[in-house]
Amino acid sequence: EEKKRKFHKAKFPDKIKRFEVKQNFKKFLEVLNAVNKARNCYEHRNGELGKEDCNSGQKLILNFRFPAPVSKAGRPIGIFDSMPMSEKFQTQFVEERKTFRVNQKLDLGFNDSYKLLYTINFALKGIIDHIYECCNMDEQVRILKQFKR
Repeated sequence: EEKKRKFHKAKFPDKIKRFEVKQNFKKFLEVLNAVNKARNCYEHRNGELGKEDCNSGQKLILNFRFPAPVSKAGRPIGIFDSMPMSEKFQTQFVEERKTFRVNQKLDLGFNDSYKLLYTINFALKGIIDHIYECCNMDEQVRILKQFKR
């Protein structure tokens, strides 16, 4: 019970450090930690990057993963970009990186927010999948446990 209370009161980055996890799972936690640092930067420093907001030396690196239609040239098309109606675009999962330096204002527009929402969803899904894998559970087992209560 005391362990639960301490974990609950810990700050988000400290909670992440307490997980003993496989390398691929750490990637999902790092994504959420970077998003949390960006949130803290907006909340506490009005979007101006401080040293405490960095996740790589003097920089904050946000890695995005999101679905997007991709042009024939291989460039992802943003949600506000115009697309010719006559052309068909294949949707792919795109990975992008945005880097900010100390004292730089975080510049995240609506399109970046869209990408960030998908990134968070992918990270949370990865974490949930990892938990199911660690506990030898699948969705059917989880559903059955709910009905047995």
